[in-house]
Amino acid sequence: MTGVLRFLGRRLVALVVNHIDELTRRSATPGAAPLPRRRFSADNGGVTRQAIIIDCDPGVDDAVALFLAFASPEDLEILAVTTAAGNVDATLTARNARLVRQLAGREEVPVYAGAAVPLVREPIAAAHFHGESGLGTLPVFEPAAPA
Repeated sequence: MTGVLRFLGRRLVALVVNHIDELTRRSATPGAAPLPRRRFSADNGGVTRQAIIIDCDPGVDDAVALFLAFASPEDLEILAVTTAAGNVDATLTARNARLVRQLAGREEVPVYAGAAVPLVREPIAAAHFHGESGLGTLPVFEPAAPA
C-alpha cells in the first residue's frame, strides 16, 4: 500500500508543481522577462523538494490528498497544514487533519486550525456526503497531538 501511495503521490506532486509553475508564469508582471519554464516529472530525481502549505477542509476528499502528500516526503516539504470550516465544522476539520497526520506518521508537520466559518458566504455542510465526522465510515479518535 505504501508503494501505491508513493506512486500516486509522486504523480500528484508533478501535477501540483506544474500547475503552480503555470500560475506563476501567468501572473508575471506585464513587460517583464518571461519566467523560465520548468517541468517536473514524477521520475525526475534532479528536482528539489517543493515547499508547500496545505490549506484544506478535511473531509474524505482532502483526507486522501493529505495521505498522498504525506506519503511523498522526498518531493514535498510540507511546512504546515491549515484547516477551515467546509465539509464539516472547523473543530472536526482540524481534528481530521491531525488524525490523518497521525495515521500517516507525520507528526512533525504542524496543523493550524483556521476560520470557524467561511468569510464571504454562509456555511454549507456536506455531512450528507462526507459523514457526520467528515471522514465517511473511518473510525475516528482524538489524535494524540493538538492543533
